[in-house]
Amino acid sequence: MGKVVQMAQKKLSPKEYIKTKARTLPIEKCLVNVDWEESDMANVFVIRKHSNGNSTIGLYLIDLLCLGVKNAAYFFNLSPFEVEELLERATSL
Repeated sequence: MGKVVQMAQKKLSPKEYIKTKARTLPIEKCLVNVDWEESDMANVFVIRKHSNGNSTIGLYLIDLLCLGVKNAAYFFNLSPFEVEELLERATSL
């Protein structure tokens, strides 16, 4: 009888997951600040949904007049509660 060999599945770091797999997650929401046209700066949130119900968010600061993407950040595998908290904090700035 043949020998069954189990390969250990390497767990990816959040950074590696985002670089290699995040774009395959379905987009749940895309949001932009209300005053983006007047301020010529946009904060864009791209929220992607994991199969476990959590979300990964890409946040992009975009200079609409000159630089384009000025800064970017991510928040990995946040619970729905954490997503709502983050969005509430962002809209209160």
